[in-house]
Amino acid sequence: MIVAVILALAAYAATPAVAAEPLTNRLAGETSEYLRSAAASPVAWQPWGATAFRLARELDRPILLSVGAGWCHWCHVMDRETYADPTIAAFINAHFVPIKVDRDDRPDVDARYQESARRVLGVAGWPLTLFLTADGELVTGGDTFLPDEREGIPGLRPLLPRVVAFLREHPGDARAAALAARRLQAAPDLSVRPAQLSPRLAGEILDITLAQFDAAHGGFGEAAKHVPAAILALIGRRYAETGEPRLREVLTKTLDAMATGAIRDHLGGGFFRYTTDRAWRAPHFERLDVIQAQAIAVYLLGYQMTGATRYRAVAEAVLAYTERVLVRPGGGFHAAQSGDGPGGTDGYFLWNEADVRAALAVDADLLVRHFGLAGVVERRPLAIAVGVDRLAADAGASVASMERRVRAGAERLRRARAARGEPAVESTVYADRSALLASAYLEAYKVLGGNHRRRVALDTLDFLWSRLRQPDGGVAHAYRHGRGITVAGFLDDQMAVASAFLDAFEVTGAVGHLDRARALVAHAVDRFRDADGAFSDTPIGVAEAGVPAEPRKSFVDEDRPGGNALAALVLERLYGLTSDPSYRTLARDTLAAFPLSAHRLGPLTASYAYAADLHLNGAVHVVIAGKASDPRTGTLARGALRAFRPGKTVAAYDPETIDPGRLPAPVAAMLGQPAAVSEPRAYVCSATLCSLPQQDADALRGLVERQGRRP
Repeated sequence: MIVAVILALAAYAATPAVAAEPLTNRLAGETSEYLRSAAASPVAWQPWGATAFRLARELDRPILLSVGAGWCHWCHVMDRETYADPTIAAFINAHFVPIKVDRDDRPDVDARYQESARRVLGVAGWPLTLFLTADGELVTGGDTFLPDEREGIPGLRPLLPRVVAFLREHPGDARAAALAARRLQAAPDLSVRPAQLSPRLAGEILDITLAQFDAAHGGFGEAAKHVPAAILALIGRRYAETGEPRLREVLTKTLDAMATGAIRDHLGGGFFRYTTDRAWRAPHFERLDVIQAQAIAVYLLGYQMTGATRYRAVAEAVLAYTERVLVRPGGGFHAAQSGDGPGGTDGYFLWNEADVRAALAVDADLLVRHFGLAGVVERRPLAIAVGVDRLAADAGASVASMERRVRAGAERLRRARAARGEPAVESTVYADRSALLASAYLEAYKVLGGNHRRRVALDTLDFLWSRLRQPDGGVAHAYRHGRGITVAGFLDDQMAVASAFLDAFEVTGAVGHLDRARALVAHAVDRFRDADGAFSDTPIGVAEAGVPAEPRKSFVDEDRPGGNALAALVLERLYGLTSDPSYRTLARDTLAAFPLSAHRLGPLTASYAYAADLHLNGAVHVVIAGKASDPRTGTLARGALRAFRPGKTVAAYDPETIDPGRLPAPVAAMLGQPAAVSEPRAYVCSATLCSLPQQDADALRGLVERQGRRP
């Protein structure tokens, strides 16, 4: 039905415009920078909300929905070329109610229409350009539409009147198409079998994922490549438990490919959103906060897993980028840096040989060779062609001295690039994304040290707790300077912030961080948990115009862990830190609520598999009993935190004040003995067994890495 509707549009010619009430652009008063950037557009854009849908019903008009983001290059191209065209804008204003959505502000709206478009039209991404009924039901659409046909892609100018003609002349077919779209979106996939919470589940998903490993280029699949953070985390956990050599090979091949590829900004230090090709050579240049969080986490994982300092160097470069560009004074992280230069120019990140030689008075030959630009005339993204080791060997120099020369040359190129005009920074603080980056900073502190990293993370959590708290006890989604909270909280906000507070508790031992995590989880259980045990991305029972009433319960990874996967991870960690069995029950119910088709979804469910593995196969729990004022307590904690054992929990308690009910039973029994509180001691527990007390940090670290490993 839907395909027939799309094809049928070609048969409809333009129809004359009819008199209609004039619409005006209403974006000037919006809090979103992206929406305000379209306030001067000749298209009469309306912000998402009940008012726009009421207007569509009253005028009996379809809706033109545009979903985009401030960092999205092609969104701005459409604004400049398509929507700025006066004839296109006039037609839209006469025949549609145009609604513009910032996908960062409204991930719930974006997710629902992305899912509909993916299933019904076979498209997804940004910009998302859809034609809807006045009630918000999908009829047809696509992604990027330039004014006129280009390279076989239809233009919006000829498409608009065909859509109008079809909807006017065949309203019954349009309603049937919308109904078919809704049914297709809601229909269960009959190939999906119910999830079996078997201890083998994570291994099965990992095996299917590994079958998609790109041995030639690293990463997974043979098309576009993202930083596969959730997959590498699952690989890291399995390697720590089993030591399988192939897992190390897959991880190092992928990390090395990303580190040398064009997905990495070799001058600025951050990572771009993704590459459109399998060889990591054709990036989309947006640098989002959440992508930096993922990159930091995976390179710290690689450093811990292998000891290779090249991975530490990449992690430190990403940290340096975020501190220079994204860290917000007073706490929180800015959301993104655009991929375009001033005025929408798209050549900011591109270089050829002449550009490098013009920028460098010293070592131009070296940097041209390093980036493989000899003879290159057409500008392209930078990728490493010849590594520092090879450059050093060919020059008869030490690797350390060659690293200094390359680093100095890259810094001079960065300054030359900055003179082109720095891309804009989106200053909004999003709770879930800032929390994920705070967690990455705390992981960096655990692995690398550096009190400034700890401070940045804790300042962020203090900011989120003090400025984004809502009256109902949860955290809001978005905060903008001078405007305060601008978007209410979603499930991901509650769980990501709770997870970061658990990280803060492990690092500081301050029980207040644990209490805040528990409060946010209690709020999420009360407001977002459905009767089947799964969590909805929006509060249960809260309806909004244009948003389907059915709860959306995601467990699939996108640019961050799926909401229910993250919830299960947080619940399982809380159980490990508190010994409260209710958290384990909630985690079990969440995991058991989902269908799972490993063959179809394998790589997309890595976070779900990780959570299931923790739940079904257990984790190592380290309990440290010692006074907070005793430096030996901190030494033991640092030894445990730096141990390579993904999924572990570390909790330091003062034995004179801790509630024994929060401790594993064997530890509580040991602490009941008078001698046990005389000096700091650590206990490593797995399953129902706990080690003898440990008092040496190095021995403790080794025990954490060994105890309870699987054969």
